[in-house]
Amino acid sequence: MKSVASLKLDSDSDETLVLAALDSSEQERYRALKKEIFALKNIRQHRFPITSVLKEAGRAIEPSYLMIRGDYRQPGPRVRPAFPRIANLQPSKVEEPAEGASTSGLRSQLARWLTRSDHPLTGRVIVNRIWQHHFGVGLVETPSDLGLRGSRPSHPQLLDWLATELPRMGWSLKRIHRMILTSSAYLRSSRFDPSALPEDEREATLAAWTRMLEFDPENRLLARQNRRRLEAEPIRDALLSVSDRLSWRRGGRGVMPPLPPEIRKSISKDHWQVSPDVEDHHRRSVYLFVRRNLRYPFLEVFDRPMSNHSCARRSQTTIAPQCLALLNSDLAVQSARALAELVQAQCLGDEESQVRLAYRRTLGRNPSDEEAQLASRFLTALRPEDHDTGDANEPSGRSPLTAFCLSLLNLNEFVYVD
Repeated sequence: MKSVASLKLDSDSDETLVLAALDSSEQERYRALKKEIFALKNIRQHRFPITSVLKEAGRAIEPSYLMIRGDYRQPGPRVRPAFPRIANLQPSKVEEPAEGASTSGLRSQLARWLTRSDHPLTGRVIVNRIWQHHFGVGLVETPSDLGLRGSRPSHPQLLDWLATELPRMGWSLKRIHRMILTSSAYLRSSRFDPSALPEDEREATLAAWTRMLEFDPENRLLARQNRRRLEAEPIRDALLSVSDRLSWRRGGRGVMPPLPPEIRKSISKDHWQVSPDVEDHHRRSVYLFVRRNLRYPFLEVFDRPMSNHSCARRSQTTIAPQCLALLNSDLAVQSARALAELVQAQCLGDEESQVRLAYRRTLGRNPSDEEAQLASRFLTALRPEDHDTGDANEPSGRSPLTAFCLSLLNLNEFVYVD
């Protein structure tokens, strides 16, 4: 029998075969050593972070030439640094470096030009992207093209005002986010609720709402809020958060959570080495490692864009696999199970309190009387043999409370911003 120290894995080795060659005590030692190595790597990453830097060697600038027909072997006339003419309304020139300067200063000049308070493009592009993030569509529908080929802004004066407010606020994106989120446009509802109005006003208000839908079906005038589904990453984070499994560990290297067996079999082990620390599997989606040729299945089904090219605006589809992912995926089922255990532990045997707590954690509100009655009938209708006695991924192995929590996670209200 080979000792753990004598085992050497090459790129094509299969860890399963290695573990099969060890007895139980050596397997435990192997896993402990592997976890310790991973922890030491994380410590090194936190204490001695490695980052890419760009350093200029001096003030001398290598000459640039216009290449004839794009051929690097045929340099044409020399070109000098300048700002794009189409956005340089008050023609600013790139200054030559001062005598004795240690750097050419080209990048700092470009940064100062881009962040001028009267720059016609930078502020508008930034605030338009922020507006798109909160409303689903920007004031200009083409966020990567604010020129002649792009669409015209729906509210040009609002776009101009936000673009001037950004430099006035010291380019603080946080303050711009707060301003938009507290605006009346953002706080509007996406649907009409007649019961919230006095009875004598309902008919006239409903008629006005109907005319508004006919006149502006795409809501470009912002008379109501747009109903939007959460993006793929927030949906995953929400599933982990409501079940109290989301890890708030920050920084460090990208995380590789376990993949479904069918995906794992189709790739080399070296291309996706699962992080040994289980807590890392529950970190926020922003820390998930991204490979261009391997897409995380749960995020892919909810329209996470391909990383082979840029994506100015994500598509939002409604397809059957999304329902199946929220109903049957390991992530959804395990989240429902953890939520059920949490609710049961906090409310003990009080079924009514369990239902209220489950609603508050998943939907941020208490259930209505009708919803509470339906939940009670659902929990009592399940057979005793359906209780949590088997595999959590199988319907027969889910407790009534787990099944109820899973049903809440599959409501539109859970994944839509209304």
